[in-house]
Formats: sequence, structure tokens, C-alpha cells
Amino acid sequence: MFGFKGASKMSLRIISKLFWLACFPIRHCIHRNMDEMIREAMSERKLLAFDYDDKHRIVEPHVYGRKDDRNGILAKQTGGESSQKVLGWRRMYLRGITNMKVMDETFPGKIETTGEHSKWDIYYYIVD
Repeated sequence: MFGFKGASKMSLRIISKLFWLACFPIRHCIHRNMDEMIREAMSERKLLAFDYDDKHRIVEPHVYGRKDDRNGILAKQTGGESSQKVLGWRRMYLRGITNMKVMDETFPGKIETTGEHSKWDIYYYIVD
């Protein structure tokens, strides 16, 4: 695992947990692969597909940031299922996202907005 030959499974679990905790302040609970997928999709303007609130969603990710100690994306939902009648802009938090995949299909890029959505505390990435 970390190159500790002869270590017991219990000590490897403890080392793994300590390593995870040491990285905690940097990651702010973001799974590294999810972070990479979001940044890839945004930089290459590709759609994301994932499950959120028990519904499969297809979205154009436009803003990636942190609000009220939660990491999330502001995205325009263009396909999949929704609890609302109309697809459109959604703020979705990463803790609720599962089964994320970057799709091959692209979107045009930045969309001018009315500015009526709430602001983020920290911006990680914005599509230009």
C-alpha cells in the first residue's frame, strides 16, 4: 500500500486513516477523482452525467466552488430526471453526487446569466 512490508492489516488501516486525515484540510472532503472529473469537464466544456437526489442528471457544469462549507457545482441541467418540471440551473453539492462520468458531448461554454443566483464563498473554477 504505502511500501510498508510486513505491516499488519490493522497498522495499514491506521496509516491509511492518518494519511487521509493529513490531507483533509486540503481536500475539504472532495474525492480526488470527482475533483479531477469536474475540472476536466469544465476546462474541455464537456457534459457531466451523475446521480443526485436519487435522480440521474446530465448537466453543463459552469461554476465549481464552495458555499456554506459545502463544495458544489452550479450547472445547467440539460437531460436526465429532475424533481422539478423544467430542466435548468441547479446548484448541486458534491456530497450528494454519485456515479459521476465525463461525457464526450460538449457544450458551447459560458452562458450570460441574470446574476440572480446566490454567490459562492470560494470559486474553484468558472467556465469562460
